Amino acid sequence: MKATKMLVSTGVALILLMTISASADTGCEAIASSLPPPRIVSLSYTVRGTTVYFTAVAAFEKTTTEDNMPREWIWDFGDGQTLKKTGGYKINETQKGASIIAYYGMDVSHTYKDYTQYTVKVSVKNTWMKESNVYIATITVKKPNYPPVVELKDVYPNPAQPNEKVTFVAEASDSDGRVTTFYWDFGDGNKQQGANLTRVTHAYSREGTYTVTVKVADDKGAISNETSVKVYVKSTMTEAKPPNRAPIITSVTFSPQDPDPGATISFRASAYDPDGDPITYTWDFGDGTVRKGDAEIKYTYPKEGAYTVKVKAIDSKGLESSYYTVSVSVRGNRPPQASIISIKTLDNVTFLFQGMGVDPDGKVVAYEWNMGDGKIFTGELEGNSIPHDYLNYTYSKSGNYTVSFRVKDDKGVWSNWVSRKITVKIPEIASASLSWIGLDNLWMSIGIGAFIVIFASYLAVRDSNRNGFVERANSRKVVVRKDLNRRGQGPRGKYYRDYRTYVRKGSKKSPWD
Repeated sequence: MKATKMLVSTGVALILLMTISASADTGCEAIASSLPPPRIVSLSYTVRGTTVYFTAVAAFEKTTTEDNMPREWIWDFGDGQTLKKTGGYKINETQKGASIIAYYGMDVSHTYKDYTQYTVKVSVKNTWMKESNVYIATITVKKPNYPPVVELKDVYPNPAQPNEKVTFVAEASDSDGRVTTFYWDFGDGNKQQGANLTRVTHAYSREGTYTVTVKVADDKGAISNETSVKVYVKSTMTEAKPPNRAPIITSVTFSPQDPDPGATISFRASAYDPDGDPITYTWDFGDGTVRKGDAEIKYTYPKEGAYTVKVKAIDSKGLESSYYTVSVSVRGNRPPQASIISIKTLDNVTFLFQGMGVDPDGKVVAYEWNMGDGKIFTGELEGNSIPHDYLNYTYSKSGNYTVSFRVKDDKGVWSNWVSRKITVKIPEIASASLSWIGLDNLWMSIGIGAFIVIFASYLAVRDSNRNGFVERANSRKVVVRKDLNRRGQGPRGKYYRDYRTYVRKGSKKSPWD
């Protein structure tokens, strides 16, 4: 009466044994990465006043099957201030044997309170949170020296006659020091320099028009811009006429400072005319476009690039100023970069996928998976270098699949697809045999299987004694179960009415039908 229960229990044990054996040899990817930690290779900086602009470059080793990129940069600015920043931008890649060396950069700025020397440290952690070496640089923040300024206040007489003394009056100042030297050039080959030369005289021996210039130097060696004036020397003063003086441009500003292609840029020039004449402007935008207009003008660059904008002022008498130039850098949105950082499986059927994105000039906001079998998943990401939650996916058919992943930045631009190949193996239980269990796991499987068979047999005997029996008669095997709800009447008591008698030979029906 125990043979049937033993057969059922053995089948259960075989299925469990096959499951255990299949899980023992999965070929799944290790959770910990074997890649080496990144390496900081350089740290450059530019000092502007008390603000220092840093650029760190790090090398990341990766393979065709395992990606590697910056996750977090750790900065110590040497004044008690620290910074942790995610992201970075990719510079280039080089091949090194079977590995690929990818170089990433990170730009940060820091403003110091004092003019002194600082020790700056930087390191970076990769996708697997492995930290690089600590790169150390010593920087000196010096107080900037601003150049002095000079202005010609007066020239008299002008016009003058030959050999008549002309007096020149200049005024100079230095915001962070003192003016030490004046440099005069009288335009006829004669020059004069020295300290405190705010007032000088000079006589011209011949008639003509002379351009007089003056510039000054401060106690730290900085030189001012030149300022000039024209002197007219005539024998008969009545024939000399005051000249028309050209307008002067003092500054040109524009906004925004870092425009994208297609963005409208507003330019504004500041200028004055010494004679009080009206001024118009000619703008050269550096891309072949030249326009005439007012002091304020708007322009749009359709393409990325570095452009030199020139503007000159023209008075109502046609006299032009010198060109004033500014540089405009138009740079578009740089696309984000996607990375598949982890693929895990325990049975080669159900897989866990994890991806991450980095945007060099913004943040990552969304991702998309293409599972290779027609299924697509999308979701949201929190920002740069933050892996999304594992995506759990079960394939329905065995085969080789190409899984692709990409991310989108906050300006709506998608990255390129990155792909990994996987192999799905769905076990065929009906054709299972000891040959696919594997010699390495055979003895473990036999031991576990024997325990399961013995325990299942015990449960079968206990269940048989309580709920039914096995009867053999004339090559017929009848399996019945006692009906606790007493539904229907049978020859040996009350049984489930829904059960039937299964007969090996013949077609006798159940005695309670």
